[in-house]
Amino acid sequence: MLVCVVCLCGQECDPAMIDGASGFLQGVGAGLYGSSDENAQVAGLAAWMLGKAIEIVRSPSTDYDPEVSASLARLGHAAGTLTVTLSGTNPQQPEQNNTYQANPGYAHTTVSYDHSSSDPSKSSSITQSPAGQNTGAPRINQLMTPDGVVLSDAARAAVKLPLPQPRPNPPAKTGGYVFRDDAARQSCVRLSSVGKEILSAIDGVAKELNITITITDGDRPLETQLSILLERPNSYSIATKDFEKEFGKPPPKTKAELTAGERKWYTDRIKDLAGTGFPHVGGSAIDIYVGNLSDKKEKMVELFTVRGVKILFEAPPDYGVTVGEARVFHLHK
Repeated sequence: MLVCVVCLCGQECDPAMIDGASGFLQGVGAGLYGSSDENAQVAGLAAWMLGKAIEIVRSPSTDYDPEVSASLARLGHAAGTLTVTLSGTNPQQPEQNNTYQANPGYAHTTVSYDHSSSDPSKSSSITQSPAGQNTGAPRINQLMTPDGVVLSDAARAAVKLPLPQPRPNPPAKTGGYVFRDDAARQSCVRLSSVGKEILSAIDGVAKELNITITITDGDRPLETQLSILLERPNSYSIATKDFEKEFGKPPPKTKAELTAGERKWYTDRIKDLAGTGFPHVGGSAIDIYVGNLSDKKEKMVELFTVRGVKILFEAPPDYGVTVGEARVFHLHK
């Protein structure tokens, strides 16, 4: 049912709006799930699952924009958290006991400290509040640390309480490429020698910029190329005009409408131009998604050019857009 709703909505709604709604639902859900109220948690989980389901349905699409989804997810999380705060159902924070206390049975002093100071004896947050007075003979006021060391009054003033050890830095990112799906992975198994050079360039650019580049397409079967050519006649204007000149009519929209002669004409043309006019056919081109790399696109163009890779900027179904408008880089040589 959810798939049907998303598909129907996609006919009427801007894809970016759907992607944004997916991220917003996940963000709101995460914010509400952090509440201590059970009803809010249930609502948060439901919202998150709905948003995630939409993302799963949308992600294989070429016009899916994870950057829009991520931006709205942050906004949704802020909204969910604000709702939790205003409703008075803030999540309960675990109590932190940073107090060293004297042994029972003695007149003792409770000492607390502030993590912001490396020397508790110099911190203005140290407080000493008598928890009881010894009315008998003077006795040594004992203070015991968690490891069992008893400190006297004289030593207490100079005690330096242990501070949490800093966490080690996470390992440095190395960058690289990933595949959008298994179909994209398989398409890069069939690359030509030129295609493999482009794949190596993608890996080099990703590592130099310390980013992850998503590959969406590589080698493309002839039949797949024919379907795309018929679906996007304006993007393949030369082939479209040549077909009209040859047959005296516009090309059909689907392969099923082609006559035997028309199919042979298209098939022969694609074979003749495989690797050049149709570089995907034969595995001499690779498409990468750049919709989530807006601040890196200019530098990517520079680095690919240095490596001898040419780029056609795409915003499917439109080709030849500006680098700023591009959501896909078509890489070829």
